[in-house]
Amino acid sequence: MILFLIIIGILFSIGMIRKIFFKKIIINEDKKIEYFERRYKNLEGTIDRDTDKIISLITIEEPYNEKENWKVFKLLKSKGFLGNDERVLFFEISDKDLELENPYLGKQ
Repeated sequence: MILFLIIIGILFSIGMIRKIFFKKIIINEDKKIEYFERRYKNLEGTIDRDTDKIISLITIEEPYNEKENWKVFKLLKSKGFLGNDERVLFFEISDKDLELENPYLGKQ
């Protein structure tokens, strides 16, 4: 058990180091996050059309480098006591495509 916790701690530390030192600088990152929140946060508390489950949370992940995309996930609340919540990729777009689609997001 202790070995398991040590391994989890090491993996968490590696992830944090990656985020701090290797993250790509994104122009207008705050504006882009606000854009996704305005576009998708209203879905929280609604019923997902595909699964008939409640969307309990929308999360946004920003890209860490040029090869990664902006990702929007929805957390689907399971019905019943023993059901597992499910995190599903809902929308994905590259930073470059996002700026082409919404030019005001690329301006400094």
